[in-house]
Amino acid sequence: MDKQKYMNDKKHVFLPGWGFSASIWQYFYPTLVQSQCINMPDFDVGDEKEVLAKLEESLAGAHVIHAWSHSGLWLLKLLMKKRIQPQKIYFYGLPLVWQFHEDAKKAAFIRQYQLNQTALANKFIKLICFPNLLQQIDFPLDFTQDNYKSNLNYLRWMFRFDFAIEQIRLIVAQYQHKILLAEKDAIIDSKTLAMQLDVVMIKGASHLDLLHYVCGDRYIV
Repeated sequence: MDKQKYMNDKKHVFLPGWGFSASIWQYFYPTLVQSQCINMPDFDVGDEKEVLAKLEESLAGAHVIHAWSHSGLWLLKLLMKKRIQPQKIYFYGLPLVWQFHEDAKKAAFIRQYQLNQTALANKFIKLICFPNLLQQIDFPLDFTQDNYKSNLNYLRWMFRFDFAIEQIRLIVAQYQHKILLAEKDAIIDSKTLAMQLDVVMIKGASHLDLLHYVCGDRYIV
């Protein structure tokens, strides 16, 4: 397969993780066009139904969806409601089980964001790069005062995400979607999740490294 030609098919779309612009995909794959990289809708008012409606509209006509991290949770919501029917979804680092399980630790993470979003962003980047050294990347972050509230609502929503593992297992198996996890992920408890779902575990990888493995194969431009 010509992977580059396959990815550049306009029916392939790419969604970002929390705190990132969708252009993070273009850093790893420069030939992707802007229309393929879809940002998550604003979440300023904390209305889940509005976010789902806008995301559904953005994904109209998409045949293959590549979702990094938190955006995959929103796709699961749409799939459960049968509001999208793509040919295939690749979930990269699906955050269903966290390394910090305790509610107190999640609350502390949110509090850190509220106190100093810049400091929290720097900490977050270190976590997604671990166990690698912090990479010198001009990260397309979305941590600005304008979207402070939207990111906060996304963070709260993500930590509250409730799911039935059997339902997710059925959805993934029925449509042959693929879940890729990073063995060394400092955010997601990949080992626990791998015992519950059929996944592709990328050995030695960080949360960020997963973006190299489009469609499950390592690919470097």
